[in-house]
Amino acid sequence: MAAPQTTPSTNQTASADAPASGAAREAHEAKLFELLRIPSVSADSAVQPDVLRAADWVAAELSGMGLHVERLETPGNPVLNAESPPEPGQP
Repeated sequence: MAAPQTTPSTNQTASADAPASGAAREAHEAKLFELLRIPSVSADSAVQPDVLRAADWVAAELSGMGLHVERLETPGNPVLNAESPPEPGQP
């Protein structure tokens, strides 16, 4: 049996013999593809409404993870700022 490995994106340990696929992976991929289907290439001003829709989609996902999200308007495209709530005993 292989030693547990740390996954860089989540900093959680996973057993090397655990399957990398499954329902959780499929759900994450479905969310990613949902975002990628929004035509939000910001260099094209014709898709400005979709850029805003993509920003709102990302903001909703981050909020759903428990982060405080603020959408900052700029002369160009919006910028999202997301912060995690303070954790007692953590810096």
